[in-house]
This record gives sequence, C-alpha cells and structure tokens, in this order.
Amino acid sequence: MRRDSGLTYDFLHRLSRRLSGRPDCRNIEYEIHIGDNIIYMKPEVLVYPDTKHRKHEDKISSIDLVLFNMHKALNFEESDFVKGTYVYRFPEGQNKRRWTNKFI
Repeated sequence: MRRDSGLTYDFLHRLSRRLSGRPDCRNIEYEIHIGDNIIYMKPEVLVYPDTKHRKHEDKISSIDLVLFNMHKALNFEESDFVKGTYVYRFPEGQNKRRWTNKFI
C-alpha cells in the first residue's frame, strides 16, 4: 500500500470513528471531496474540540479536528491524500457503513 493511499484510509477511518460515535450523525450518508489542497464534507458536521471547550462558539468542523489530530501524530501535507470523492454509506445487503469511492 502506498503512503498516500494509507494516509487517505487513515483519515477516512478516523473521521468515521468520530461520526459513528455521535447519535445525531448516525444513518446519514456523508460525502467527502478531496481535491488539490482542499477537503470538504457534505453535510458538514461541527464538533467540540475537547471536553473542556463546550461553548457554542468553540465548535469546529469535524474534518479540521481530525486533520489537526493527525498532524500531531504524522508529518504530511493535504496534497498527500488520494484525490477523489468518497461516500460513507450502507452498501446493499450490509448493516455496517463503509467508505466507497463515488466513481467506482
């Protein structure tokens, strides 16, 4: 597995762990677009950065939080990710959501 595909898998896995643990984020199909130095998500999910910052104005994008935590552990640039559109949904006949490339 190449470094950039492993990095993309790690990012999507960390993001899905954050989304799966929130009751208000379940049973929703999410779409992540990774392009040249840009990553965005539909629908966007705002989360608190930690347990000590719980004011409404403290909320940040879940993508920003995952990237921040990954930057602390790994050394990479946003351009190292595999570009594409990924969808987090239930595949047919399965009861667990998975990340799939939208164009495959």
